[in-house]
Parts: sequence; structure tokens; C-alpha cells
Amino acid sequence: MTRASLLFFVALATAVMLARPAFAAGTSVVTDPTGDAFFPDHALPAPAYQDIVQATVSLDGEFTFGMDLAAAVPDTPALPGVMRMVWAWGVDTDRATAPAGFPFVPGPEGAAPAEFLVWVVWDGATFSGIVIDRRPLLTGGEPIITSVPSHINGAQITVSVDAALLGSPSSFKWVSRTIDWRGPFGTLSNFDADRAPNAGQATWSS
Repeated sequence: MTRASLLFFVALATAVMLARPAFAAGTSVVTDPTGDAFFPDHALPAPAYQDIVQATVSLDGEFTFGMDLAAAVPDTPALPGVMRMVWAWGVDTDRATAPAGFPFVPGPEGAAPAEFLVWVVWDGATFSGIVIDRRPLLTGGEPIITSVPSHINGAQITVSVDAALLGSPSSFKWVSRTIDWRGPFGTLSNFDADRAPNAGQATWSS
């Protein structure tokens, strides 16, 4: 190989590395195919702004939950037959527990692995960022709901969460979803449009 050829390949490799997204240590990234957001009960594709392309969890002083979508979120998304639209991350900090109840139905049918839910909710009037601490449900208590900063920039959603709100974990399992909630919380009226990863859970660790 000539020196000129070697320099060309070095420059090419450098360009490829620089073109890759840079993620800090302590960041968990999941990608998802475009066009797979779907409501089986209606046999219809979901809007592209409910189609997850990439989801991330990172820690830099506080947690940032991020979601890139296939299209920009409208200023006022339509809610035909829907009470709320949710962009969600479920955080499972304790593999031995599965709290049952809010926002799902009471009893065993409403058990879910996530001790915490990080949500951006559109209710037809406003977008709200919240964290739902479901741990009190394990002992018969009520969930703790805390407002948190959220930001929508076109097709990207981010939520900032103080680590203490999640119990300052050093690692956890997580999954992201986009959801239509067609009835009140506590009823069997939630339908996933998309999920990332499509199966199982991702892992975040510091």
C-alpha cells in the first residue's frame, strides 16, 4: 500500500468515526425500525410522531430521558376517541417487584415491572412532564406523582429527572413506549403504538 493510499484510508476512517453520534459514558441507547408504530385493535398505523426511532437514557448530574420520533410532534395532536397521548419510559429498579395498580388497573392484572414511569402527557390542552413513583403501591399506598421539566423540539422529546426521584440507582432496566390512553387511568384502555426495544428491556448503568 502506498503512503497516499494509507493516508486516504486513515482520513476515511476518521470521517466515519466523526459521523457517528457521540454518547457520553453512562448513556443507554436503543434504536427502533421506522414505520412499525401500529394499533392492532384498529388495524391502522399510528401517527409518525408516535413512531419511536431512537430512545436514550443518560446521566450527567441528572437523568435525561430522550426519544427521537419519525416525525415532529404537532403543537396540538389530534385525539380522536383518545383522552391522553403519552410518550413514556418505564424504569425497573428492582427486578424482584412488580407494583400493581395506577395508572393501570388494580389487582394482579395491573402489575407491571416498572417502579417508576417517566411520562410526557398530552391531554388535549397541555403537554406535561411527570414521574410516577409506583413503589408505594407495593405496601397499599398511593403513587407519588411529581412534575418534571420536559421539552419537545420537533421530532425530539426530552425529560429531565433528578436522580433522587428514582432512588439514585446505579443501574436499572428500562423500556420506552408511545401510548394512547382512551379512557381514564385505572381502566383497561391503554394501547401501545410503539415500543423500544421491541422485546425485553434495555439496561442503563452508571
